[in-house]
Amino acid sequence: MRVGVDVRVVEEHLGSGLANYTYETFRRILKEDVQNNYVLYNPNKKEYKQVVKKNSLLRLGRDENFWANMYTNDWDRKKVDVDVFHNTVNGIGLPRQKYKKLCLTIHDLIPYIYPETCDVKHLDYVLKKTPYIVEKADLIFTVSEHSKQDIMRYFNVKEEKIVVTYLGVDDKYHKMEKNYAKEVIRLKYGIESDFILYAGGFSPRKNIYMLIEAFEKARDKLTRDYKLVILGKMGRSYERLEQLVREHQIEKNILFTGLVSDEAMPYFYNAASLFTYPSLYEGFGLPPLEAMSCSTPVISSNSSSIPEILRDAAVLISPQDVEELSSKMVEVLEDEGLKLSLVEKGIVRAKEYSWEKTVQGMLKGYQTLQKG
Repeated sequence: MRVGVDVRVVEEHLGSGLANYTYETFRRILKEDVQNNYVLYNPNKKEYKQVVKKNSLLRLGRDENFWANMYTNDWDRKKVDVDVFHNTVNGIGLPRQKYKKLCLTIHDLIPYIYPETCDVKHLDYVLKKTPYIVEKADLIFTVSEHSKQDIMRYFNVKEEKIVVTYLGVDDKYHKMEKNYAKEVIRLKYGIESDFILYAGGFSPRKNIYMLIEAFEKARDKLTRDYKLVILGKMGRSYERLEQLVREHQIEKNILFTGLVSDEAMPYFYNAASLFTYPSLYEGFGLPPLEAMSCSTPVISSNSSSIPEILRDAAVLISPQDVEELSSKMVEVLEDEGLKLSLVEKGIVRAKEYSWEKTVQGMLKGYQTLQKG
């Protein structure tokens, strides 16, 4: 079977969950699957596809008109010639039809559930196109039972058409000697104190505003001095967050690092005293599991897919309750017994998720398409 895969998002949306999913799954599939042939589609000015041999990684070009091409479906019809076409980006930007079967990965339904957090152009496209795309698909992969139920509810999709393939935690996320990790962070980023960590994007639904308010309330109750370190590319909500920090006069206590390298992430997770993730909505939510793999206790939300993924391995709070988040931050940091329990449970829970399991689920899905 000849499988075409939309891999545009890997380089163009580097660091996002969509990019990580596509990269981590297909670099493994290209090495392990000896039954199928794969064509990676990456529209750019020079070429539209790349036929990949076994043991090759995803090497992609960059296109300054990437998003324009994605939204206008500007594909070369003659070159999309495969048995199955797999769009990994929530169905955005399908080529004109020149394939036998269509499969999608729909990670979440954020434009439907939190439309106010989306870019207007993106929202308009998704609301217009997604119902048609979902109806057209022969198979839909999604990343949690919660997202599966969302898809069924919003689009009246039959359950047998949807396959849940959880995301995986990469092996690079593992326990290190904490003082060593802290020294690496000190030397490279100048962070000398103990810190609470957040990583995972700047969309308003990530709820960083509430996290900052909760941290400010917790500071006076903590017996040690902690900073709040916020990782990630500073998105459209950054100015509002910066203003909040100035209003509370806590500029010295809140550190925005900007985008950090993938190589640095395991050191940040290991060096942190606590990882916080108070997101309003997630299709899956990978950062808490990465932190758990690095033996760091986690506080996260009790909303959307997060309880399904983390279960009792994290302290789960209401993402609307700043007082609860603040008190739980103090409790975890001050209670060594609770902290140790969370660390032990977190390590066990994170081991449940691997990219190898994700790949196995995807390959089984392809087999059902081939038989159908």
